[in-house]
Amino acid sequence: MNTMTNLRSGLLLGSLVLAMAPASAQIGINSTAVAPNNRSILDLSDASRGLLLPRMTRAERVAIVAPAPANGLLVYQTDDFPNTPPALPEPKGLWYRDGATWVRVGSGGPAWQLGGNAGTNPTTNFVGTTDAQDLSIRTNGLDRMRIVGTGTNVGFVGVNQVTPQERLEVNGALRQNGTTATANAGDIRFNAATGAHDGYTDNALAYPATGWYQLENVFGNRPKEPYISQGGVTCNYPTGSAGPGAPNSNVTLGPNPWPLIDNAAYTNVNTFGTLETPYSLFWEDGRHQYLYLDDDFIALNICANTNINGIAFQATGNGTIAMQNSHVRMKNTTGTALTTFDLAGLQTCMANIGTPINIATGWNIHYFNQAPFQWTGNGWNVLVEFSFDNQNWTSNVAVQAENTPYVSNYGLYCDACGHQFTVGSSTCYWTAAACGGGTGACTAPSLIAPGGVAWPPTNQSAAPGILCGGWGHTGGPFLTTTSSLNTCDCTFQYIGAQGSFSKRPLLRLYAQNTGVTNPQVFGDYMVARQGVMIGANAWTTGGVFPNQNFKGPGTISAQKAVFANGVMLSDHVFDSYFDGALRPEDAAAGKTYDHLPIREMANYVEKERHLPTMQGREAWNSTGAFSVDNVTNQLWVTVEAQALYIQELNARTQALQRYLVEKRLKALGVK
Repeated sequence: MNTMTNLRSGLLLGSLVLAMAPASAQIGINSTAVAPNNRSILDLSDASRGLLLPRMTRAERVAIVAPAPANGLLVYQTDDFPNTPPALPEPKGLWYRDGATWVRVGSGGPAWQLGGNAGTNPTTNFVGTTDAQDLSIRTNGLDRMRIVGTGTNVGFVGVNQVTPQERLEVNGALRQNGTTATANAGDIRFNAATGAHDGYTDNALAYPATGWYQLENVFGNRPKEPYISQGGVTCNYPTGSAGPGAPNSNVTLGPNPWPLIDNAAYTNVNTFGTLETPYSLFWEDGRHQYLYLDDDFIALNICANTNINGIAFQATGNGTIAMQNSHVRMKNTTGTALTTFDLAGLQTCMANIGTPINIATGWNIHYFNQAPFQWTGNGWNVLVEFSFDNQNWTSNVAVQAENTPYVSNYGLYCDACGHQFTVGSSTCYWTAAACGGGTGACTAPSLIAPGGVAWPPTNQSAAPGILCGGWGHTGGPFLTTTSSLNTCDCTFQYIGAQGSFSKRPLLRLYAQNTGVTNPQVFGDYMVARQGVMIGANAWTTGGVFPNQNFKGPGTISAQKAVFANGVMLSDHVFDSYFDGALRPEDAAAGKTYDHLPIREMANYVEKERHLPTMQGREAWNSTGAFSVDNVTNQLWVTVEAQALYIQELNARTQALQRYLVEKRLKALGVK
C-alpha cells in the first residue's frame, strides 16, 4: 500500500508527492495532488511552468571534469562557441554527457523532416557526414549510392558501386534522353531528330557549324582534326629585296621589301636618347644591344635555320660625320630581358674596319660582310648588337622605335675610353711607339699618366710620353660594363654612361621568310587510325600471316572491289596515234601526251628513271601520294602505249624476217 505526503512551501509552489513501496520510491510535483505515474521516479506537472536545468557557459561546462561526470548529466549552455576547423562549432543549447564527450541535443539544428524543410542554410545545414566516413544511400537495406569520404578516392561517387574508381562510376546503363537550353563545351544531349547523342565542342571547325557533332558516328565528323590541304611552302627572300650591293649603303627600300619588326601592340616613338640609339654620335664610342622576341620572328614567318644577310634601322635625320669601325653582332638567346650586356656567344656578322658609314634619313642598311646569321626558331629570342668607334663626335641620330613591356635595350657610350686614367687629369700620354710620333690612332697603346706612372705596368716608358689623340684604348666595339668610362682623347675630362631601357628600334631583316599558299580547310572528312575493313565478318577476320585480309592500321581493304568515280578514264592514246586528233571528252587529259618512238622512250627511261607515261618519285615527293584514280589512268595510258611499242616491234620483226628470207633466196639463186 502506497503512502503519500503533500509538502507545501513558498519555493516549490506545487505539491510534492512521495510514494513509498518496499522496492521503489516515487516523487510527484504538481498543484493538484495527483499521484506520480507508477513508471516514473519523478513526475512534474504544471500548466504554466517548466523544468529549469543548470545554466552555464561552454567554459564552465567543459570544466566539469573531476570527479568524472556520469553519463546523462544534462546542462544548458548559454553561449555560442565558434571553435576552429576542423573542429565543429559548439552552439548554445542542451548538452548531455556520453562517456568521455559532451553531446549537444539536436546536433546542430532541427532534424531533417521527411516532409521537407524550410529556412535552411547550405553552409551549416546539410545531409552527410562530418568525419572521414562514406555517405551511403540505401533502399531495402541495400547500398544504392555511395559517396567516398576517405582514402585516395575521396569525393568519388558510385551508383550501385560501393568502391567507385572514377569521379562517377555507374554499375549499369546510363541513359541520356534530354537536351540542353545552352551550349557549353563538353555538353552531351539526345537528339530526337537523329535518334543519336550529340556532343558539343567549341572548335570552330566542328561539323555541323553549330558545334554539335554526333557521338555514335565519330568517324563521320572528327573535331580538332580537320583536313588541311598541303600549302605550297617555300623559303625565299621577300619580293623586292635589295641585292648584295655596297655594304651599309643607304637606299630607299621599296614597299614592304624586308620583313619589319614593328609590334602593333607596342607604342611607337621617334626619339631616342644617347644610350638608346645605335647612332649615338654625340660621343665617340658606343655599344648598344637590343632584344627581339621569338614572337616577332614567328609573326613575320621568318624561316628558322636560314640566312639573315643584313639589318636596317630607320633614321629620323642625317648624321654629320661618318661612323668608323662599326660592328654588328647577333646571337640566339633564351633571355627575356637586357639588364646588362649579354656577351657570351656573340657572332660577328659585320665588321667595317676602315670603311666609314654615312647615316641618312630613312632606312640605313647594314649588309653582313663576315657571316650570315641564322635564327634557331620557336623558343629562341634574338639579340642584335650595333657598335662603333669614332675619332670625333657631333650629335645623335635618332631612329624610329617602340616601347616594350620588357627590358629590351642596354647601351654604353664614352670618348676614347676603356683604359686606366688618372682622375682629374685633362690629358693622356701614350708611348711614342704606340702613337706613331704623337699623331694618329693608338693601335696598341701603353698609357703614361702624368707623374711617370706607366700603364700597363709591364710596358714602362719615360714620362711624360707623347700626347696622343684619336682612337680609344679598347674602342667602342669592345667596351664592357667593367670598362673605364673616363675620357682620354686630349679633351676636357668627361665620363661616359651605361644603362638599360624598355625601348628598341624598329628593325628590318634581310631574311628569308616563308611564302605559303593558303591551305584549304574542310570539315567533311573521316579519320580512322585503325584499318578499315569492308565486307563480311568472316572475311574481315580471315587468313593468317602474312596473307591475312587485315593489312594493319591505316589501310583500306574491301572484300569485293574499290570503286573510284572521281576521275573519268581517258582513252586518248590510240586516237592520238592513229587519227592524230582527240575526242572532246579526252582533250584535257590528252593534251600533254606525246607518244615517244621506242628509241626515244629508252633514252627517256635511262635519264628520268621512270616511264614517260607514269609520274615518278619527284612528282610523288612534291605532290604527295597518288590517288587511285590517278594511278589507274596512268596505268591505262601505259598499257596502251606499251601496246603501240609491241606493234612497232612486231612490224620491225616482220620487216627483218622478210629481209633475211629475201637475202637467203638470193644467195641460193632463187628468184
